[in-house]
Amino acid sequence: MLKKVKLALRKTGDAFDVEIIGLIAAAAADLRVAGVAVPVDAMHAHLDPLVERAIIVYCKAHFGDSENSEKLAASYESMRSKLCLAGDYRAQ
Repeated sequence: MLKKVKLALRKTGDAFDVEIIGLIAAAAADLRVAGVAVPVDAMHAHLDPLVERAIIVYCKAHFGDSENSEKLAASYESMRSKLCLAGDYRAQ
């Protein structure tokens, strides 16, 4: 997951890895709190593409100072809401 998020953020070095790993963990936790089934170790787990995309969008919304932060955050919230409502994604 780290490689995918770094690619989406256009980061190649490892200077921001700690921050990015924290964002991935926060995104996964936020999805779990909302009722979406996300493995505790989302960093190394094979994730459904929609869950993966939601985590990436969360990271893009919260990494650095982006002029698109608000739009990305709204997009993430929409994705989270849809995942919560979809039966296949609900935590048991």
